[in-house]
Amino acid sequence: MELGFNKLLSSCHPTIWKIIEAIQKKQSLNEMKINQYIAGVVESSRKRKRDTIKQLVDDYENRDKLEYLRVL
Repeated sequence: MELGFNKLLSSCHPTIWKIIEAIQKKQSLNEMKINQYIAGVVESSRKRKRDTIKQLVDDYENRDKLEYLRVL
């Protein structure tokens, strides 16, 4: 789940301590994502999209043409 920085702050006028805490949380989340990516646990969303499109194209003959275009 992607958390935006503003959502981490959860305040319109945060204190400096809330900002520092939000930066630390965001850094921690980024480090976790990097470690997962390095370990091969998480595929990039671009690769997943490419694989999904490839599967759809490979199944072209078995699909209704209008449905195919809508999904693609």
